[in-house]
Amino acid sequence: MKRMLVFFLLLIVLSSHLQVIFASFTEEEPLTEELLQRIEEIFQVRIDMWNALLESEETNDIMQLEEILKDYIVDPLITDEISLYEEMLNEPTFFEKIRALTIIESSQLENSIDKKKIRLKIIWELEGYSGVSTETVNYILEMRKSKELWLLADYQVVN
Repeated sequence: MKRMLVFFLLLIVLSSHLQVIFASFTEEEPLTEELLQRIEEIFQVRIDMWNALLESEETNDIMQLEEILKDYIVDPLITDEISLYEEMLNEPTFFEKIRALTIIESSQLENSIDKKKIRLKIIWELEGYSGVSTETVNYILEMRKSKELWLLADYQVVN
């Protein structure tokens, strides 16, 4: 009888262990429409700032730009972004204007209460001295939740 009880307990432990292993395995999931719209909004605000810095010399208040960005991005990205804007103000000739972006693929890699990792494929329409061009880029985004809003924390370009 003891052997039978030990066998069943061992079977239950092994079964629950396998469920934990397979429950932690995550596949890429589609993004919700709300989160995808938020990502597009974040990118559009960044594009608007980028283009404003290239087109106008009046938009040179970095502190004001930083205040606007705080509603859309967080560290470590906000620090890098501000440094890039300062560089753009000093030498604006090396940058291209962004005409449009289109998200053509999206999937969620990691999902927790306050952090998400997302795979995106974006087509950028750029305008430079040599005319208009398009570029397709794959990204892994890290989003963090703050005050009930998803903010862009970081991104990496991937092949």
